[in-house]
Amino acid sequence: MMLLALLAGVFVWGYLCGLFPSGPWVARSSLGGRYLTEVGSGSTGATNVLRYAGWGRAFAVVALDVVKAVVAVLAARYVMDSSADLFALRFGDNVGFLAWGESFAAVGCLLGHCFPVWSRGLRGGKGVASMFGVVLVFSSNLFVASALLWVGVLGLWGFSSLASLAVCLFLVGGSLFLGGDVVVWGMFGVVGIVVWRHRENVARLWRGEEGRVFGGLWRRLRR
Repeated sequence: MMLLALLAGVFVWGYLCGLFPSGPWVARSSLGGRYLTEVGSGSTGATNVLRYAGWGRAFAVVALDVVKAVVAVLAARYVMDSSADLFALRFGDNVGFLAWGESFAAVGCLLGHCFPVWSRGLRGGKGVASMFGVVLVFSSNLFVASALLWVGVLGLWGFSSLASLAVCLFLVGGSLFLGGDVVVWGMFGVVGIVVWRHRENVARLWRGEEGRVFGGLWRRLRR
């Protein structure tokens, strides 16, 4: 029971971190009194901020969303590490023990970001930047590779959603090399939330109706 209470606590902590409204807070002065969920795609993420508030504010949203995920997971790691002695006789593997707390906090943060209780209809962001924050804590090498892939796909085709989905696919395979079943399932949970939030983008990509952030290099080369 004590372990369940501890995991529930770090999950709630992660969710509360995810609730921080980075997009609405950064973009509020650029929307003329409108709320971010009332314009564009209705998402509170950086891509929607980019359309209405410019690159500078979009980058600020990305940074804040990454930071809140990092804070959520690192704080959970600290709490679990501080409590490890209480469960030493039962578990004996502090690495796996820490991974449980980190994974619960990571999933909680993504749920808080994507489905915030303060938003009508639980409509938040798509979770991509916060997913990057989780990956940064789990593996800096995987973070760099994911960031390069995202930039590369975006540069070639110009679709932010396609770049994000490509990273999700990469992380499904890449997380298998992180070590530990708990971390793998934690990453699968995070990636699953992000993919679910992109389900409408997938449909638009399939129909050829998805909007580009910019033209894309591949489109220019085909001309």
